[in-house]
Amino acid sequence: MSRVPMADRLPFSPTVTGATVMRVLHQISRDRGSAALLLGIPCMLMVLLTLMFHSSDATFQHVGPQVFGIFPVIVM
Repeated sequence: MSRVPMADRLPFSPTVTGATVMRVLHQISRDRGSAALLLGIPCMLMVLLTLMFHSSDATFQHVGPQVFGIFPVIVM
């Protein structure tokens, strides 16, 4: 029985990772509320930020991504 050297092995199992991805995608496809939250809320948040900073595009370009990234953390 030959063992693969530690440096040549992957740090994860592609089979387990694939199974986990399929399970999560299956769960999300069955739960409409979660799918709406994952897809809808980020879009609505970007629209809201655009409307808040509509007078200055430069301000939105500077502040928008940072607010978009930290807003979910604050809400939780």
